[in-house]
Order: sequence, then structure tokens, then C-alpha cells
Amino acid sequence: MKKLLLILLSILLYSCAEEKGKTLTFDQLEKEKEAIKSVITTYNQAIQSRNFSPIVELLSKDVIFFGSDSTETIKSIVDFKLAVEEEWSMYEKVDYGEMQDFSIFMDDAATIASVIYGLPATYYMDGVTQKVFLRYARTLKKESRKWLIISGIVGITRPNTEIFIKEEVAK
Repeated sequence: MKKLLLILLSILLYSCAEEKGKTLTFDQLEKEKEAIKSVITTYNQAIQSRNFSPIVELLSKDVIFFGSDSTETIKSIVDFKLAVEEEWSMYEKVDYGEMQDFSIFMDDAATIASVIYGLPATYYMDGVTQKVFLRYARTLKKESRKWLIISGIVGITRPNTEIFIKEEVAK
């Protein structure tokens, strides 16, 4: 009887354990990619509408964001909220276009993913409209069966500086 109980308990524990390292099928991976894209879309919509609540639900507790220099490293959700609120105070409104060049690289077990995409944005501030193209890189990790953002960096495209350099040299 003890052996039977031990066998049943072992089977139960094995069947309830998360499957780590299992290679997913193509269809399963595609479903995971859709879930990841949904996280990114929800994040962008929340930033655009200045609604921080949904953003918190999409971030890992171990989140880290990188800015353009070493002083712009954010290592907590509290610091991230302060940075986002400061950014929101710099403009009246932002409109994002459709995500472009959306690429997801993910391990075969769908536990970690890297996302790279472009996003056209129009910022409105003090009666001035500024159109920019943003490049995002995000890393997501699956925690408790949910995709969460664990790191990110954003860059803004700049004009073709090679033209400006050639003009300066010609003078």
C-alpha cells in the first residue's frame, strides 16, 4: 500500500510540475509570439494613454531599463514610474503609429524572448508637433505562465549625420 501511495504521489507531483526545457511545436511557438506581441501592444497603449496601472502588470519585479547614458539606468518599478511620469510631463500628448519591423527571437521552450521593433510617434508640446521614429528592444521572460518585460532600451533615429559632416568639411 505504501508503494502504491508513493507511486501515485510521484505521478501527481510529476504531472503538476512545470515543464522546463520542453521544445514547443511550431504552432505553440506562434501562439507564444502572439502573446508577446499582445504584451508589447498593451504596454504601448498604456504609455500613450498615460495609464500606469496596466504597465505595472506587464513588468517583472526584476525589471531594468537602459537610457542613452549610464546615469539613465532604471532598476525598479518605483524608479521606472518616476521616469515615466517625468517623461509624460514633457509633452501634452503622443500618438503612436503601427509597430514596424516587429521581430521576436525566442528559445524553443518559450521561457525567454527578445523583441525588436520600430514605432512611429508624434509628440505634441506647446503647440509644436514633432514626428520621430523610435526603435525598441525588449526582453521578456515567462513568469507564472505570463510574459513579463524584464529589460528594455529605446533609441530615436536621427537625421543622416553623414550629410552634415560632408557639408561642414566642404566649408
